[in-house]
Formats: sequence, structure tokens, C-alpha cells
Amino acid sequence: MKFLVKKILEGDEGAAVILYKTYSIELLKYLQKRVPHEEASEILNDTFLEAIDGMIMLKKDENLKAWLYKIAYNKTIDYYRDVVISRSQDNSS
Repeated sequence: MKFLVKKILEGDEGAAVILYKTYSIELLKYLQKRVPHEEASEILNDTFLEAIDGMIMLKKDENLKAWLYKIAYNKTIDYYRDVVISRSQDNSS
């Protein structure tokens, strides 16, 4: 996977596609257990966009799969935070 990360950092779009194909199905299942199904795909895409944008932050010895799950988890937290804020704004109107 270090080679894949290196290729993504070099701007290789094919490497980004391989990353997506490798992890997207299991990450989508993970997200569908935590958020409404209609939101899971959008959060999945946001997860990969953030991962690719932040790939330079990935430490050499860090597990890529675990890192992707951490991003997905944080995106799930963001989703529910936004839901709570939206509801509280609706109630105050």
C-alpha cells in the first residue's frame, strides 16, 4: 500500500481509482450501519476526497485501511453533529 500512497501523492489518478475500488465496498457497508443509507454514499465520497487531499499527512507506518476508517468515522460524527444543529435551528424558529 505504500506504493499506492506514493503514486497518489505523485498525482496518479489510476492509483486513486485503485484505492477507491479496494476499500469502497467495505467502507460503504460500515457507513450504512451508522447513517441513513441515502447519506452513506455521499459520506463515502467525502471520505475518499478527504483521504486523497490529506494523503501527505499519512505517516509512513500508519495503516491505510485504519486511516480510511478513522476518516469515515469522523465524517459520521460530522453528519450527526449537522443533524443536531439543523434540528435545534428548526426548533428555535
